[in-house]
Amino acid sequence: MKDETDESLLARYATGDIKAFDTLYARHNVSIYSYIKKSAKDPDVAAELTQALWEKLIKNTDSLSSRISEAVPPFALKPYLFRMAANLINDHYRLSDTKVSSAENSPSPDGDDPMVLLADDNQISPEDAGILQELSNCIERRLATVSDEFRNTFELTRDNILSYAEAAETFNLSIETIKSRVKTVLKKIRPCLEMHNDQG
Repeated sequence: MKDETDESLLARYATGDIKAFDTLYARHNVSIYSYIKKSAKDPDVAAELTQALWEKLIKNTDSLSSRISEAVPPFALKPYLFRMAANLINDHYRLSDTKVSSAENSPSPDGDDPMVLLADDNQISPEDAGILQELSNCIERRLATVSDEFRNTFELTRDNILSYAEAAETFNLSIETIKSRVKTVLKKIRPCLEMHNDQG
């Protein structure tokens, strides 16, 4: 079951195989939650939206299973899951009329800012930890100035959550468009990286 495709697992879950769903959940839940949390910033909101995603998947299992068996070209579940995640994020903030928080906000209270974790893991000096935090803040400020579509594309590909091909399928775009979006965002945050290199 470990090497079984997502699509096969979902098809088996549609026939009542609970273990197949458990494998799907274990395979993707952490990365989905991490992706949502990068946009939502609030761990409680991220947990709520992640739960909502799995509930929607369960509700739509039969129809998705049919799509898997009939789709040409083949239906891929992983990009679909992250498209669901992106839609849930957008719907949440549209309903609450709240802009996704920018780097001007304080680091999350649970202290899991990726730059801070990196500093903790490597046991670097407080000075270097401060520099990493400044870099993180700079990047987040600049990401806050790009469109949600460009930011979502960048977030999904930045940590290899999705390949360019999977991201293209997620957003129903060409691979070249995905590459162009990522290149645009990288150009936007390059001054932060250059500033960091100058300090290093």
